[in-house]
Amino acid sequence: MAAELTIEQTSKLIDTVARTSSHAARDIALSTRFADDLGLDPQGLDKLYGRVQSEFGVTLADAQAGRLRTVGDLAEAIAGKL
Repeated sequence: MAAELTIEQTSKLIDTVARTSSHAARDIALSTRFADDLGLDPQGLDKLYGRVQSEFGVTLADAQAGRLRTVGDLAEAIAGKL
């Protein structure tokens, strides 16, 4: 079974994504896609990953980050490191 974030951690992640993407948190779900739904380009993704690493105290390898397409993918990656 894959590791999962708590409700509080998921809310924190969505708030971080909202701040980085300038979208409302209420419009972001685990199925939200970074590029297609939020319009994040590579620089925006780098900024997001930096914030996530700082706020959650985890490190995302470049190869791992390159495979993340949705907020849910990122949540799973974070949960696997906590």
